[in-house]
Formats: sequence, C-alpha cells, structure tokens
Amino acid sequence: MNKLVMLLGITIAASACQLSSQPGLPTPTPAPVAPAFGPGTGPAPITGTPILAGQTVAASVRSTDVHCWDNWDRNAACRQFDFTAPTSGRLVATMTWEGPERGLYNPELILVSTDGSYVYCEQSAKTRRGELPVKSGLTYRILVLSYADSLDFSVAATIQP
Repeated sequence: MNKLVMLLGITIAASACQLSSQPGLPTPTPAPVAPAFGPGTGPAPITGTPILAGQTVAASVRSTDVHCWDNWDRNAACRQFDFTAPTSGRLVATMTWEGPERGLYNPELILVSTDGSYVYCEQSAKTRRGELPVKSGLTYRILVLSYADSLDFSVAATIQP
C-alpha cells in the first residue's frame, strides 16, 4: 500500500510540472500585441502625400478613407506619406494629435521600409515617434492609422545620420 501511495504521489507531482494543457505538447508562446519591427508583411502601398526632411504636415484621416492593412486591423482608416531620403541615415517620424484619448483606439504610426518591413511607433501621451534606417534616394512610407470617425493630426519627418 505504501508503494502504491508513493507511486501515486510521484505521478501527481510529475503531472503538476507539465505546463501544457495536453501532456507531451509544448506550451504555446503568446504572440506579441504589436511588434517593434515586423517582417516584410507591411501594408500594400496606397497613394501617398509627399513629405520632405524637416517638414511638418497637418493632415486628417476620416473613417471613409482607404483601409490599407487588413492584416493589422481592417477597421483602421489610413493616410500615407511618402518620404524620399535625401541622404542615408535614420528617418525620424513624429505624429501628434489633439484629444480625446481613446486608449487602445488611439491613432497609430507605422514606418514602412522599401522591402515591406515595418516599425510600429510607440506612444507617449498624444505623440507617437519612430525611427527607420533609410538609404539615399529610396522612398519610404509613413502611415497613420485611425479608428476615429475623423482625426486631425500632424506628422513631422527628419533625417539623422
């Protein structure tokens, strides 16, 4: 009887160490909510507004504008800016907007490289800022995604060595 109780105790302890809900299967790793740098799966290009280094552009995006990235969130309307790098370095893009705060539904800023890879720009209050390595003469995309019926914002682009 003691051997049976000890065997049962060892079996229970061993099964408690299994993290997967199904024994023998690896524990799934949760996917990140928003990657800092994504593979070449960025949105398809849409007609963009040119933006130059050192320029700030005031713009708006409406819910009726094109929804450019179904793989990210098909509910977000998009506005695209095209930045042709005058020199090689780092594109620094900053987006600001006036309220209201919408939490998860605040607008998003995404920088897209020539190969479709992208940078998701983090938020600080009502500002999003991101950097992307660029090469002289190539065109990169700056995307603003909005979940609001109407969003007025400004985008600034600079280049750093």
